[in-house]
Amino acid sequence: MGAPRPDIMVTRIERRLAQIEAFAAANGRSPRSGGPRPEKTLRNWMYRTLKRQDLPAELRARIEKLIQMDRRQKPETVSPEERRLLASSARLSELESFVRERGRMPSTEVPEERSLYKWAWKRRRDPSMLPAELRPRLDAVVQSAQVARGMRRAAVWVDRLLHDSADQTGH
Repeated sequence: MGAPRPDIMVTRIERRLAQIEAFAAANGRSPRSGGPRPEKTLRNWMYRTLKRQDLPAELRARIEKLIQMDRRQKPETVSPEERRLLASSARLSELESFVRERGRMPSTEVPEERSLYKWAWKRRRDPSMLPAELRPRLDAVVQSAQVARGMRRAAVWVDRLLHDSADQTGH
């Protein structure tokens, strides 16, 4: 089994190159190595193919154009405030999911929950540690956990009440 015929190789390269060009048109950039796996695959293919000695000049130029596309773009800069907001929002979403799933706040007693507990506790104690726009979300999460805790306590109380009344009636 020898190497593929040059015309088949060119067709395969053109087909993959068309995928990358479609990606670039849709995203305004060429594929990145830090992206999801399909994106990484496209990026790696581009650089591997560029190293081929038998690559036709027209295809080489198209690949180089895609690579230059990213080099011309100014990298996006995120301010420290935006980075803090994004990180805090992600952590708060994690806390919201935790409370929604378990109906309680994280505990220091469970090692897997300790980090989330400490994060929430510090921000409740010192609200300046959380961007102002996220504070209402934290308050809502804490309140929902408190309501759930109150409902559990009420359920225990009602259960005891029913159990005691059943004992008194002999049922």
